[in-house]
Amino acid sequence: FHILTRGLFGFAIGFMKEKIVKDQPFFHIALIGVTCVVIRLCYLVLELVRANGRLDIIGLFAWNSLGYILGNMLFVIPMMYLVNYIGTEKK
Repeated sequence: FHILTRGLFGFAIGFMKEKIVKDQPFFHIALIGVTCVVIRLCYLVLELVRANGRLDIIGLFAWNSLGYILGNMLFVIPMMYLVNYIGTEKK
């Protein structure tokens, strides 16, 4: 699941030539949030199939998804500082 999320996000960054993500950190955070929501919705469909259509799993799934999405969005901040630090160290 994590590989799928990172792969999709890497494709989106490569498609935008990396400039938008570097210049606009809030767009970067929003892009990660939207990507994670789309992936989690696809995963919800698979979980509903596995649970034979029982809808009682949605509450726990939503709670776990919220933590996953917010965690990924908050992880952007230290990663941006790390990437900027590495980028300025080379010059």
